[in-house]
Amino acid sequence: MGRRDLMRRERAKLAVAEVRDAAASGPAAPLPAWLGTGATFASSEPTWARSAPARVASTPKPLPAPRRPRDRHKVSRRPAHPPFESAPLRELVRRRNEARAAVQALDTEIADEVERARASSVPWTDIARCLAITRQGARQRYGPGGTHARPVRTWSTDHR
Repeated sequence: MGRRDLMRRERAKLAVAEVRDAAASGPAAPLPAWLGTGATFASSEPTWARSAPARVASTPKPLPAPRRPRDRHKVSRRPAHPPFESAPLRELVRRRNEARAAVQALDTEIADEVERARASSVPWTDIARCLAITRQGARQRYGPGGTHARPVRTWSTDHR
């Protein structure tokens, strides 16, 4: 407990003692001003009513005016954008799809050539050197059950 709390408790005890002495000596006595209430001790009001601020009857505030719907024909504040030309984008997509098809065809040719080399007893080390990968990588990609033995991924060229 801090020093301030101790001081507040002492003041409250003194105030209660003052009020008891005043109540015993005569009619209702006002509480000290530093307690923050202007009410009297001997009152018919409950304690919470004496400490609550007085309510002032006020007139209700008028409701705000209803908003008008936005005019659909009103000119936008945003700058006008030029119409979108989809032809260049479509051309890029077409070229990408052609490149994917070409890569798929090359992957198939490489896989066929690796199969032919393995059928001719060419070691994985020589095949890997030609492909610029490790021997283990060549076996895992083009060996039995490999990922590129037969290309699994097929690219569709008909995206719309």
